[in-house]
Amino acid sequence: YDILESLRVTLLLRLQTLKQWRFLRVIAVGGFGFLVQASLFEIVGIRLHLLPPSTVVLLAGEAAVFTNFFLHQIFSFPDRQKHKASLLNRFTRFQILSASSVIIQWILVHATEVIVGDRALYLEIAYVAGVGLGLVVIYLGSYFWVWSTPEHHRLTRPVDEAPKR
Repeated sequence: YDILESLRVTLLLRLQTLKQWRFLRVIAVGGFGFLVQASLFEIVGIRLHLLPPSTVVLLAGEAAVFTNFFLHQIFSFPDRQKHKASLLNRFTRFQILSASSVIIQWILVHATEVIVGDRALYLEIAYVAGVGLGLVVIYLGSYFWVWSTPEHHRLTRPVDEAPKR
């Protein structure tokens, strides 16, 4: 009984600090961007066939990049605003970083188009797989590069490098 009570209390305390979990905020913002991108991909590339799905991945990816960047500024990394990198600098970094995710998505969707043609289920699976791989790249790059802080750079300095005085 004590173990169950301890687990219950721990869970309740963790849930109270849920809003402080940066990764979950990143996932929430990314989820919204995913809905934007996936909706465009599905409607324009799969349902209406207005453009090839691999082309729609690129265009919809850029729409999600804009959405995600500004939502991350507000919700995911508000504590990282007080450093020397300007908004334009962070936006440029995020564009470069996000391009890696969009390229991963494009490669998987394009390869699927070449291999199986316009079979919607396979294209959707390739797209979701690309988004999943891209999520890892974007989270790590956002944390360690786009919204990094001078304090973070001091913490990640190689051990053999002496601090500057």
